[in-house]
Amino acid sequence: MRIFKVTPEFITEVRNEGLNDISVEDIVKLRIFKIDSAYIRQARSEGVPVEVEKLVQKRIGVGRNY
Repeated sequence: MRIFKVTPEFITEVRNEGLNDISVEDIVKLRIFKIDSAYIRQARSEGVPVEVEKLVQKRIGVGRNY
């Protein structure tokens, strides 16, 4: 996980935003798509459900317009 720069601090950060039961695969996915706590807060304020797949879809511009 080091190559993706996943740190204990990053894991705590995303868990604090509501992603508590998150898999290693999903944590890496968040890093790959540069989704951090600030992005999660912004997405939540726009009505995006706090779910990894929904956050990734928003980041890459596919799916529903929230």
